[in-house]
Amino acid sequence: MTITAGKIRVGLVTPTMVVGGATQSLNNLTIAMVGTEVEIVGLAVAQGLPQWVVDGPDFKDTTILELPIYVHYNGNSELPPNLLRFPNTHDAVKSLAQQCDLLLAWGPCHYARNFKDNQVPMIITCRGGIGCRYTRSWLTEAIPYAQHYVSVSQDGLSNYPGDLRDQVSVIPNTYDPDRLKASIGREEQRRQWGLTDNQKVAGYLGRCSPEKGITRMVDAVAMLPDDWVLVLATPTNDSLDDYCKLMQKRLEQRLPGRFIWHHPGVAVGDTLKAFDVYLSLSEQEGCGNSVIEAWHVGLPVVYRPLGIVNHYPEAGTNVGLDSSTTASLIAYYVIDTYYNLAPKLIEAGKAAAEDLSLTKHTERWLEFFKACVANNPLHPGPDNEPTVTETNST
Repeated sequence: MTITAGKIRVGLVTPTMVVGGATQSLNNLTIAMVGTEVEIVGLAVAQGLPQWVVDGPDFKDTTILELPIYVHYNGNSELPPNLLRFPNTHDAVKSLAQQCDLLLAWGPCHYARNFKDNQVPMIITCRGGIGCRYTRSWLTEAIPYAQHYVSVSQDGLSNYPGDLRDQVSVIPNTYDPDRLKASIGREEQRRQWGLTDNQKVAGYLGRCSPEKGITRMVDAVAMLPDDWVLVLATPTNDSLDDYCKLMQKRLEQRLPGRFIWHHPGVAVGDTLKAFDVYLSLSEQEGCGNSVIEAWHVGLPVVYRPLGIVNHYPEAGTNVGLDSSTTASLIAYYVIDTYYNLAPKLIEAGKAAAEDLSLTKHTERWLEFFKACVANNPLHPGPDNEPTVTETNST
């Protein structure tokens, strides 16, 4: 592997690589650092063989897969040439650390003990929302091994111990505009779904898992007029998941003939642009990538007040736990011609997306990485020591 002299060398560590927000966030960060003073030198996957080896189509054209991948794998399968196999997670992470000035651990890192003898400063990133018990659990385990801390939203600060919160930098997620380019267009996508011109689509993009509020979406749309359809755009592998099978039964019972399960792959521009309103009803969202993407393409968003949406309250319509409230907001406040808030929400959403653009994302992470290296004299990185700057962003 060739490492560029004079760069701040950053290694990424993640528990697993599945289609979802964490993978997309790391991919966007990798894209953001191209051509900057920071070089992403590799990725360690802590919990075994990455999913894309099995489920390749959903990962096609994903930039992060071009990196050297350090993985714990003792199987006999032939792996892609950039997958470097190790007998255990400790050796995989240690080997990556030897190439780095900084290690960035993204999301749950119960494997944090593997960092204890790496002698490389570690950054941990909280991507959960407010008051998440699971997030607090793994943070408690990881904090003793870390020197720097990030949260993807202000809400996420609540998961850190109170005496540590003023040391946490808030760096929201971003979006990749190339992922959102249209291919076949809104009309063709809706035609392929079998929709008529007068049907309205409430849509969701992301994993099908309990904390995402899928049941709330189903119940809400079931209370709307019959010309409303729910589209769940989820990864291909989700269709085999037990929870998704359970949701399939619920959809068939509550929304017979009024739901579509769609698997868009990496490119999601046509999918999002075929929606009329975007639903984000998650119970534990920190900074949903798909919400930012919905803002960028010009969708009105109906959301629960969690994570990044609290940074831009004017960019969506806030709902509570009650499905009937959700339904009325979708039907009457967002789309209805009398209470039509859609234009105002769309305008505010586009402004929010601009503030969360890849350019701004690059600037925020560059400042942060430079500050981390400047505060760690054992790993000075480039010859010209950078200036420490404030990185908290709202």
